[in-house]
Amino acid sequence: MEQIQEFIDWFRLLFTDFNTWLKNTVNFDGRIMDLYTTYIEPLDEWIKIVGFFGVVILVIIGLFGAIKKAYKLILIVLLVLILLAVLSIVL
Repeated sequence: MEQIQEFIDWFRLLFTDFNTWLKNTVNFDGRIMDLYTTYIEPLDEWIKIVGFFGVVILVIIGLFGAIKKAYKLILIVLLVLILLAVLSIVL
């Protein structure tokens, strides 16, 4: 039982070290905040609002495109399954 606990502690330490290394190396949060403070914060409020609505419209259009493609994929899979079922009954 002690060996299992040692392994669990080693695994946690390994993940913690890796997480700390990633935080220091990549600094993702700092880069995003720098991007915001450099390019977006100086803009006027009406430009931010128009940009927000533009991003929302693009996301909605992208979702509609993804849903349409998924619908077509489901139809094709159903047609193939129906065709296989009919052929297996006939043959």
